[in-house]
Amino acid sequence: MPSVDITKIVSDSLTAVQKQLGTSWADAAPFAEHAITQLAEDAEFLSELRATNQIDDDEFKARLHMQVQAAQNVFLAVEGIGLITAQNAINAVIGIIGQSVLAALNITLPV
Repeated sequence: MPSVDITKIVSDSLTAVQKQLGTSWADAAPFAEHAITQLAEDAEFLSELRATNQIDDDEFKARLHMQVQAAQNVFLAVEGIGLITAQNAINAVIGIIGQSVLAALNITLPV
């Protein structure tokens, strides 16, 4: 399986989230960095399990969806970030992770 570049995913995701959050970025930054890193690592782990047929597509999507929800909840827990802003931030991250995983596995991520 081609590797997933976690460092690039995290860097690109943080840039995208910072843009989405605007003035709320300062309050969210430490939480966002942790949540995005965790989500990228989880996506890589689940992708490896899927690539080796240890889990099927349905389980891959379900487990990744749970991780995405957890990351979104991190954004929602920061005062001043509303549901739409949190959803836009997580959608930006999903897009970046999705491109990397798609390149590595030729599969799509749940959105």
